[in-house]
Amino acid sequence: MPTAASCRLISRVGDDLPRDRFAIRIATTEAVGEPEIRSAFAEGTLDADIEAHLRMAREKGELRDDADPAALRVLAFATLHTIAIRASAGAPSAELREIVRKTASVICG
Repeated sequence: MPTAASCRLISRVGDDLPRDRFAIRIATTEAVGEPEIRSAFAEGTLDADIEAHLRMAREKGELRDDADPAALRVLAFATLHTIAIRASAGAPSAELREIVRKTASVICG
């Protein structure tokens, strides 16, 4: 398992799976009726924040030199959505944690 601070952050995504799943589902659902949430999605604020974090991690040597922060951001968000869907369908926590572990391994090398 990667040990850099950024990788530990990514790996913690599954620490509280019910809450994480709830946050993802609520944010996307509430974006329809809540202008502030919809604006954050539309403006890409969250995307930009995560990508900036990944870029800083690369600059600090916590990610490979050739890591593409934009591509890794897409992978991270796709994984979050996959976890939310599978958790909602009743997937066991062990399976979800394995998805997180494998994704962190790819992102963090």
